[in-house]
Amino acid sequence: MIWCLGPSPALDRTQYVSHLTIGEVNRSTRVVVQAGGKAANVARVIHTIGGSATLVGPVGRGTGEEVRTRAESEGIMCRWSPSSLSTRVCTTIVDSEGVATDVNEPSMIDAAGWDQLVELVSQGSVDASHVLLSGAMPELPDGRLVSQLADAVDPRCGLWVDTSGPALRQLTAGTRPVDVVKVNLDEALTAVRIDCRGRSRLELSAVVSSELQRQTGGVAVVTVGSQGAVLADRDRCWYGKLPVENVINPTGSGDSFLAGLAVAVVERSASWPEALALALACAASNVGHLGAGQIDVSTLPNLVEAAVVEELTDP
Repeated sequence: MIWCLGPSPALDRTQYVSHLTIGEVNRSTRVVVQAGGKAANVARVIHTIGGSATLVGPVGRGTGEEVRTRAESEGIMCRWSPSSLSTRVCTTIVDSEGVATDVNEPSMIDAAGWDQLVELVSQGSVDASHVLLSGAMPELPDGRLVSQLADAVDPRCGLWVDTSGPALRQLTAGTRPVDVVKVNLDEALTAVRIDCRGRSRLELSAVVSSELQRQTGGVAVVTVGSQGAVLADRDRCWYGKLPVENVINPTGSGDSFLAGLAVAVVERSASWPEALALALACAASNVGHLGAGQIDVSTLPNLVEAAVVEELTDP
């Protein structure tokens, strides 16, 4: 069982407009409302492609009940902890060019809510083989640290992390080993100090993934949007790419990537290059849908076949 742990759930509302004009009335022609936050997207994709996932996080008043209802109505297994604060709403506006504009409410949690989430992870993660901790972290009350959540994970579980900023730096430098860190390049550059001058984004990804791997001792994956992703383990480094067409909404592609990677490694015992191919396929399928974390399973075999994964000899 893979736990998808998200301290910042949301009610996601995605609207399609042919052309977004700031300062004018814009009328949407399609709307998707679903349980959101990165962990919800990851759990949705794992469930869709036949994996075993449990969505774990706090739910507050008001919209929190709708998040709970929508996630469970999709058939996703869930474990919730209570929060006295309202669950946030995140709005994405997508235009005909596949450009997504996000308007996200801040994620907040009170001290009691955070303590109950930590307790849920401490007591419940014994049921999981791996915990995927993903998404932005909420504004924490004084004296509470993101590392408390990682430290609460059962030591027998593999811990995978996909976050950014101070939370990423804290988790990669913490006492709890991180088995896999998956971030996009911009997020990675908040945790790794390197000289970026004269390097392309792809070159930077190779260098940063190797440095993150060295820092954590685990596996590091750095995604570069449409350019693909670089994965580094202790001994080797791979680059994978899969060109996509007909992009509707790129939101959730990184979450879909993480879900594919996890299912391939955890449940199908795939090699890292094989896992990278499935991850890229899931991300490519996601961009063809309006809602985040939506996958067309029938397209995955052809997408996996089309993915190009090669070893880098000098990252």
